[in-house]
Amino acid sequence: MFNDPETQKVKELISQGNKYLKNNEYDDAINSFKEAINLKPSYFNAYNCIGSAYMQKGDITQAIEAYKAAIRIKPDFAEAHNNIGIAYEMVGKPNLAIEEYKSAIRFKNNFTDAYFNLGIAWYNLENWKEAGENWEKVIELNPIHLAAHNNMAGIYVKMGLISKAINEWQTILKLDGNHINAYYSLGFLFEEKNDYKNSIDNFELFISKAQNQQYKDLRKIAKEKLKELKNR
Repeated sequence: MFNDPETQKVKELISQGNKYLKNNEYDDAINSFKEAINLKPSYFNAYNCIGSAYMQKGDITQAIEAYKAAIRIKPDFAEAHNNIGIAYEMVGKPNLAIEEYKSAIRFKNNFTDAYFNLGIAWYNLENWKEAGENWEKVIELNPIHLAAHNNMAGIYVKMGLISKAINEWQTILKLDGNHINAYYSLGFLFEEKNDYKNSIDNFELFISKAQNQQYKDLRKIAKEKLKELKNR
């Protein structure tokens, strides 16, 4: 039965392993997950967990084998398909990654992470159309997904659709007014449309908000651009 003592012990070991993982104690996490697998070899989620531990430790080969084991036990395990897709990308196998993300989506059609990762895979292959379609699906499923809006802005720029890129950055600012880089990007995009007033406004907003040292170089560029625009 599902809640038999053996299963309960496995769950406790997985819970303990996840705590170790959260604290970056990878070897202890792996040992906990191994103990769970030895106790109940058919418990598919234990393989997914140990795969994640290997991933975080940097042992991608072992992670892939663990995810494969999870999928052998439960072929429709969407999370494992998504995770092995990430692992394949990390070892330079984008086509295998794409197939795994597609499998994840086939088994879980509202899986935003899989759509997002599939978009990244297509983007890395410079297929802007496929990348955009998958990030649009992420936004359909989760309209406040900032990273998907951010990526769609980049796609629109690649495709020369400046007005749509502007709309995406403006949406990001509605969702998160502290997204400082949005003002920087909008400054350049409005300039490209010869809308110098909005370009100046956004560069000024960026400069006023970007006070941290990490923005030092971008702030310098924005100030130079602002001076250039005001002299036109």
